Amino acid sequence: MTAGSRGDVAPFTGLGHGLARAGHEVTLVTHERFELLAARAGIGFHALPVDPRAELESSRGQALHRSTTGVGKLVRVVAMARSLAGRMADDLVTAARASDALLLSGSVAPLGHAVAEGLRLPSLGLNLQPLAATREFAPPMLGVGSWGPFGNRVVGLGLNLAVEQVFGAALPPVRARLGLPPLGTAAALRSRERQGWPVLHG
Repeated sequence: MTAGSRGDVAPFTGLGHGLARAGHEVTLVTHERFELLAARAGIGFHALPVDPRAELESSRGQALHRSTTGVGKLVRVVAMARSLAGRMADDLVTAARASDALLLSGSVAPLGHAVAEGLRLPSLGLNLQPLAATREFAPPMLGVGSWGPFGNRVVGLGLNLAVEQVFGAALPPVRARLGLPPLGTAAALRSRERQGWPVLHG
């Protein structure tokens, strides 16, 4: 399960192809625009109802392109993604019901993890770049240099909370629908960390 631009989706077709060659049945869950990528990789496909290109061509998307800083761009990305997350929730649940395990990109992990938990499915995160807060470097997503150990960690935690907030409105109804207790976005992040939820990078 992934969402975003071609760069957020295409790498998972290679992974899916490799898993299919190893004998697994694989379904890529993402935007309809990328169905051909899945077909070329020889894997199944389940469409999400959002068209990222149409969103980027909207006035809100154009404002994103005009952002001159990584932080400004991040703020606009979070606002745009937050408005779209709820539209994807039902399709993520539907696709998950037909699955044995969920492999979740960073762009859908907070919601996908709740879906997996509610359906009692194993899941793991698959991030294309490091998202975990660390003292070693600033979040690569922001495209900035190091702010020192303390600054890097604080900014990383802030970024993680911003990603969680994308799903702030979509998460409670999904948790309720799947019989899970209410859990705020920050608490959901802490819960995944306490559980030692596996996340792979690459």
